[in-house]
Amino acid sequence: MLKKFMYLSLLVAISFAGILPINTVSAASNLSPETVVTKENVHQVFEHLNIDTSNYNDVEIEKKVESTPDVTLGELEKAVKTMKQTPNEINMQESISSTDNSSVTKLNDNKLMMQSISEATGTKTVSITRYPNNAFSITYLQSGSYSSTPRREAWTQALGSRATISDSLVDGVNYSITSQSYNAYVKNPYYSNSTLHLQADVVVTGYLYGVKVNNITLYEDSNWDTTHIY
Repeated sequence: MLKKFMYLSLLVAISFAGILPINTVSAASNLSPETVVTKENVHQVFEHLNIDTSNYNDVEIEKKVESTPDVTLGELEKAVKTMKQTPNEINMQESISSTDNSSVTKLNDNKLMMQSISEATGTKTVSITRYPNNAFSITYLQSGSYSSTPRREAWTQALGSRATISDSLVDGVNYSITSQSYNAYVKNPYYSNSTLHLQADVVVTGYLYGVKVNNITLYEDSNWDTTHIY
């Protein structure tokens, strides 16, 4: 009889355990969207955000938290969600830098020629800025050499390509370019209808307090006509 009673008691206990709610990390640690991230709760924050920190030094993470302005869990939740989304272009801005190098070549040895047959040559850097998911900005820069006469401007050759990335708008969140490849060329070089082309394949990695969260692959395909030379 005693054994039967103990068996029934065990079944009742198991049944109640099965219907009791499982406490989430937020409930167990009293985290809320308004919670300010500190070195004392940062590891609970990572667990709540489902970010693996097993390959990182806990002390280094805590130091980064201490050196970062206050940020709430709610802000980080939005930032991490954005970081994991497929990039969506929100805005763009095009700009042109100053000429890096220029000279005038007189086309008849050292004799002074009429202006109509003099040629100015130099290099120019153009750029375009993208804002993926409005989380950060990435600027693609392309240099090219050009030739200019009073009759026409023309791109002549594609030179160096590179990209730069801005800081995140959320404290504790950083982005870094971890892989990049470029293909640049001039279509119809030396002609007035020439265009400078840039194709880029860039991988940007997002970090939270130095811990890798996600890789974001970006593709760029831009071109600039001769109106960008002057």
